[in-house]
Amino acid sequence: MNQQTAAQNGQQLTITLELLPEGINEADLVIVNKVGSDIISDLQGHGYGISPVITGQRGGEFLVQFVTYITTTAVYLAGEAWAHKETFERVMNDASTLVTICTGIVPLLRSVVQSHRKRSQPSSSAQPLRITVEIDGAPVTVEAEDINQAEAGLQLARRFYEKHPVDAKKVTLKSKVKVKGHVPAQVRRNRK
Repeated sequence: MNQQTAAQNGQQLTITLELLPEGINEADLVIVNKVGSDIISDLQGHGYGISPVITGQRGGEFLVQFVTYITTTAVYLAGEAWAHKETFERVMNDASTLVTICTGIVPLLRSVVQSHRKRSQPSSSAQPLRITVEIDGAPVTVEAEDINQAEAGLQLARRFYEKHPVDAKKVTLKSKVKVKGHVPAQVRRNRK
């Protein structure tokens, strides 16, 4: 589906992605930029529009905005609803827009995890990627394992709803959505 058709059938969702290095050396900045470039390439192939965010500061973080078009997820989630009927009913009754937004975020989250796995050093002592989703300033931590589930959007909405029930009821498609990835510092090899 091209963006013009998507725009006619859905509403625009803007997601800000911020990747931050856990370390302060140059190698950590390089890995953040490589992971960010991989995410951009992946999501452009899936129809996301991308624009840089100008902060006026030099270096440090990777900050871009992704724009996608989403439709109400009720049809998409109908198959999953029966397996999680109570959770689905409670969240949909109180915060259907939250479920729609969370479902729209999942492809970005999956891309962040896949790009990090591709670029990180294979090491048993490697720190896991930390991801935080913020909607209107209310944060929820996301685990990489949670993103790979079939009903990841619904689970993310449920977690957000349980942690921020008042905020969840106020979410709209105009809400400020931000995904923060904290890329762990790379293990430095000693040169001989």
